[in-house]
Amino acid sequence: MCFLTLAALIAYPIFAQSQATDTPVAAQDLRQTALGFRNAQDFDKAIETYKALLAQNPTDTLSIKVDLGLCYKAKKDYANAMPLFTEVASSQDKRKAESMFFIEDCCCEQGKIADAVAELTVAYNECPEARTDFLLRRAARQCDIQKYKEALADYQEFLAKYPDKTDLIATFSARLPEIKLRATGLFDGPASGLETEWTRAKGDGSDPVYANLVACRLGLACKSGQDYRKAIAIFEDLAKDAQGDRCRELTFWALDCLTEQDKNEDALAYLDKMLAAHPDWKYLIDYRCACCLSELARPEEAIAGLNEYLAETPDTEFAKNVEVMIANITLAAFGKPDEARSLLEKVIADHPDYPGMIEARSLVANCAYDKQNYAEAAELHEAAFGCPEYGTFKSFIQYMIGDCYAQIADYTNAFQAWGQTQGFLSE
Repeated sequence: MCFLTLAALIAYPIFAQSQATDTPVAAQDLRQTALGFRNAQDFDKAIETYKALLAQNPTDTLSIKVDLGLCYKAKKDYANAMPLFTEVASSQDKRKAESMFFIEDCCCEQGKIADAVAELTVAYNECPEARTDFLLRRAARQCDIQKYKEALADYQEFLAKYPDKTDLIATFSARLPEIKLRATGLFDGPASGLETEWTRAKGDGSDPVYANLVACRLGLACKSGQDYRKAIAIFEDLAKDAQGDRCRELTFWALDCLTEQDKNEDALAYLDKMLAAHPDWKYLIDYRCACCLSELARPEEAIAGLNEYLAETPDTEFAKNVEVMIANITLAAFGKPDEARSLLEKVIADHPDYPGMIEARSLVANCAYDKQNYAEAAELHEAAFGCPEYGTFKSFIQYMIGDCYAQIADYTNAFQAWGQTQGFLSE
């Protein structure tokens, strides 16, 4: 969850629609009319009505200006909205705190997060009755601009001063370990720094969740640095006490350490152990076994495993990836472009919103290329290139477009395509 969303969930106070009892009857009617326009999202008519209401000089002018400001805010007309909110925020009106939240919100909607933090600091000092809300919102906004030390200080102040607010604490506490680690500057840091922090966190003993997070980041840093033996040991140790999705994530990271070294036989043995311990992961394990078998040039076994996956879990979102992989093996390992293309075109027709469409269409182009239909392959690769990126396909596709044109001696288009290739030829 992004920090902006988190802020909205945990810290946006619910303010009742103000209805002044000392407003004249005619003014009350206008106010109800304006509210009706607002509810119907006809903000232009609501604005006209609120202006007419203000012209009557009712006693609750500031409250009306807040509602008028909300109409402008809904239209993203911040130039007119913010002065209205600021006027109320400068008073001691009952809607002062609410108006300060709206000013902060206008800042955020314009991407002015630092200004929002400044407004929340003023609000924190001037509106003690709403301080819990302002404190949590400020902490979340600090995270948005990567001021994690300041955010951590706000969260720690909240924990110290408002321990009875258990519902709010439960909402943000899951993010607190990550914020603590980001505050150290080591969240994506080197393994050496993370190892030092892990030793310190374990020795402290007061926050096991934080210590586990540091260990997880250390494992990922070791994996990135190809210290696979140490990474596997860390992931397996953490997985012992983890549950559900977290356990599965850690275990598959350990598996990745083997496949990244092309130790596919070892990976298959590891997958067998995983299946024995976690039979409910079978659908994922089947797929990863097929990947290993394919790398080991055992395509018949790979496709058999993938077909078993489809038979058992045909309706999962991941099934589309499996169908594309079967087609890929059919083309690359068995040299059957017509059969592979038929499989791919079915995926494309049945799942037009498939996120990996660029890969599927690129493989269709490869089928044409395999049959030496180079002009068609170039067109198909160009169609694939127009799909949203998924992984790092576009540079390869651009290279293949050039290669297709070169195959038919159209060097003008070939060199033009290769000239647009970003980084592929240099890798």
